[in-house]
Amino acid sequence: MSNRTQLPGWLVKAGLVLVAFVATSCGDDNPQNPPTTGTIQVAASTTGDELDADGYTVTVDGGAGQALAINGSVTFTNQSTGNHEVELSGVAANCTITGDNPRTVAVTAGNTTSTTFDVTCSATTGNLEVTTVSTGDDIDSDGYTVSVDGGAAQSIGVNSTLTVSDLDAGDHTVELGDVAANCTVTADNPRTVAVSAGGTATTQFDVACTSQVGDLDVVVNTIGNGLPAGFNFTVDGGAPQAIGANDTVGLTGLTVGDHDVLLTDLANCSVTGDNPVTVAVPDGGTVQATFDVTCAAGSLDVTSNTWGLGLDSGYDVVIDAGTPQAIGANETVGFSDLSVGDHSVELTGVASNCSVDGTNPQTVAVADGETAATTFDVFCFETLSNRVVFESDRDGNPEIYIRDTGSGEKNLTVNAADDRNPDVAPDGTVVAFESNRGGITQLWRMSASGIERLTSSAAQEFDPSYAGDLSGLAYVRGGQIWKAGPNGGSAGQLTAGGGVNDHPAYSPDGQWVLFRSDRDGNPEIYVVNVATGVETNLTNDPAADGKPAWWSDGSKILWTSDREGNFEVYVADFDAVTPSIGAETNLTNNLAVDGWPNMRGDGSSIVFSTDRDGTLEIYAMDPDGLNQTRFAGSPTGNDVNPSWSP
Repeated sequence: MSNRTQLPGWLVKAGLVLVAFVATSCGDDNPQNPPTTGTIQVAASTTGDELDADGYTVTVDGGAGQALAINGSVTFTNQSTGNHEVELSGVAANCTITGDNPRTVAVTAGNTTSTTFDVTCSATTGNLEVTTVSTGDDIDSDGYTVSVDGGAAQSIGVNSTLTVSDLDAGDHTVELGDVAANCTVTADNPRTVAVSAGGTATTQFDVACTSQVGDLDVVVNTIGNGLPAGFNFTVDGGAPQAIGANDTVGLTGLTVGDHDVLLTDLANCSVTGDNPVTVAVPDGGTVQATFDVTCAAGSLDVTSNTWGLGLDSGYDVVIDAGTPQAIGANETVGFSDLSVGDHSVELTGVASNCSVDGTNPQTVAVADGETAATTFDVFCFETLSNRVVFESDRDGNPEIYIRDTGSGEKNLTVNAADDRNPDVAPDGTVVAFESNRGGITQLWRMSASGIERLTSSAAQEFDPSYAGDLSGLAYVRGGQIWKAGPNGGSAGQLTAGGGVNDHPAYSPDGQWVLFRSDRDGNPEIYVVNVATGVETNLTNDPAADGKPAWWSDGSKILWTSDREGNFEVYVADFDAVTPSIGAETNLTNNLAVDGWPNMRGDGSSIVFSTDRDGTLEIYAMDPDGLNQTRFAGSPTGNDVNPSWSP
């Protein structure tokens, strides 16, 4: 058992409360522990001019300094009681502290002691006003420049004032520059001007100008061809002034000194010597700028030659991208006074169904004093309907001609080459033919796009024939029948038999091609299946058979044969299953040469060539051979190979 006395519970609780009370009563505010330090607040108040913008430094008792703004304050805490020395430093030379510095500040415990340094600043720089007064004649309107102590020049007007700020107090050298030669500063220049701190000094430059002008005569002497009415000239890049080709223009009141004179708008002419010319205008005198000009010019005749169908009424000729000039469909227009050298000549305004056959634009060389000439050949085409296209040599060489039931014949080709064997596409939009105009016989075509080459292999290609469904184009190459697309692409060989194979004729349904072959010893008519390539002999006669053609619906074939002693047009039924022909019939029955048959697409008529009137001409007859009548022809040539359009 413990010998300690146990306290009552209430007494224990009372003791804990007392302890807590005592603990909370022992802080800084406890009268038994009073504060021992104080605070110093230092302020600055700065007034005047050119204030010390970078501020000051404050120290207490020579300790570490604190930055102080020119109108600000800083606080030093935990300063011991008693006197302290406060000092403001870093004060600009133009600023003065009012009152003691350093100064003594008394600190009392628990309090803040304030002190303010009053600082007054005074200006160290001044301003300078420069004035110009200009009088007299020909005042230098672009003004002058002012420089102080040789520094950067500043612009000033001829009668103006310029203020130069923030100059150090003292003497300064002021100079007026860029004064025109006819102007003089009437007093010292440069001059010395005293500037006081905080003040504004003034100085005035009086400038007197005198009139200094002369005259200029511009003279032009022009020789050669194609002289223009005149030219233009400029002086020092100013506004152009007119002058004749042989003329003198006088200018007065030019400033004395050098001037550049430039002769412009020379067109087909050139200046012998300098251009521009630099001349010196004397005071009160006259100087002359002379230009010796030589012109060279020639002429150009432009001819339009239009042929074909649906001719355009006319065009425009444009030379060197200039103003268009009208020209008829078949006309010559002259252009004069063109400069010597190459010119671009273009025919424009060509209708959509016409095209220039050849280069457009053309480059034409014009020589001095001579007339050059160039021709634009324009071909026009329109979709054919109820017209016959044929070959004729009536103009000396084979060309392609056309004839319809209501008008005469006309050329579709105009070329020195041989153009032969036309074939009209089933829709009437294109005529294919053979021509050696490219140096070797190839297939060509004419349409609204113009006359274009269809094939371009190294071999000769001829005898074109369109499929009735426009699925292809048959022709001859290397003694065999070939097939290409309607536009000449994707060519492939159709026949492979011996001998010479020619005169292809595509069927209306595009499944068969008739042709002539001498593989069996004499010319016969054959047919090849386009899909299978199987070739079949259709005629079997010791006579010569050739130039086959199809009936409009493909149920018969037409061809030429001399089996009865002279060439006639024959017809026979075609059996596509066998294939074979039957019921061979002579349609023409005439003692003349009859051949080259071709049937109209609607089956209403057959055209063929015959010499029954002396020369080969185009005749037409009914499908049964009746009503054989002259359709087209010429007594001066032979017309063969007719092809009837839709």
